[in-house]
Amino acid sequence: MFFWRKPVVPPTPPTAPSDQRATYRRGNGGVQPLDLILRVAGLAPFRVELADLSAEGAGIRLPRFDRVLQVGERVELAICSGMRAEVVLAARVVGSRKDGPTHVRYGVEFLDAERALSGLDPAYFRHFNRRRERRVPPSLDRRPVVHLRWGERSCEGLLCDVSEGGVAVSGPADGLLGIEELTMVELRFSLPGIASPFELRACLRHRTRGRARVQLGLEFDRAERAFEAREAELRAFVKARVAEAEGWERPSGGPRPS
Repeated sequence: MFFWRKPVVPPTPPTAPSDQRATYRRGNGGVQPLDLILRVAGLAPFRVELADLSAEGAGIRLPRFDRVLQVGERVELAICSGMRAEVVLAARVVGSRKDGPTHVRYGVEFLDAERALSGLDPAYFRHFNRRRERRVPPSLDRRPVVHLRWGERSCEGLLCDVSEGGVAVSGPADGLLGIEELTMVELRFSLPGIASPFELRACLRHRTRGRARVQLGLEFDRAERAFEAREAELRAFVKARVAEAEGWERPSGGPRPS
């Protein structure tokens, strides 16, 4: 798939709709970006650039000479990565703006995303974000173990990613499905480069179920003293990992982190 180099454009004003999103959208970069086929009534399916993505919607870029989409129009997005099965999502166009001299950027909102994302291939979990804050993998080569306890029950999972406000944890469906949404959970996990493990309370906000595994989105209890004591460490860790990840996602000719 061909991706155009995005021209430098002025920052979006703070009152723009993109700044009112409930979830942080992940950019479509990295070693293996996602491919996107757009299906619009009256046209043959065609490939477009996927600019960013979350569990609630996406940003797409089209050349300005292509068919103009209308706000409120319904479309269908078929998203795929490599040889994996495509994820098909019905969507509605919610906005548009010029994106440089040659392109238009459209924002689309997914319709009934919960149903469409049920049974999602775990390889797609990290792309369909549901969190407000930037999240990062804890390590480039491994996932730390997370110990979860709620009431008299406990289990273990793997730490998929972390943000300043929460974590995503994955594990076998038979272990993690016992946690109901909005349940307060006690977490214990370690992060690379930080000697003392984190012991924090978090609330289960959402669950994404794959074929044999489940991913949980957990939001930290910010009112807890333990969180207040470790908040600066979390913020510094996420900031460092964001800088590292952005360094690896630069074009091959760019500098790499040392």
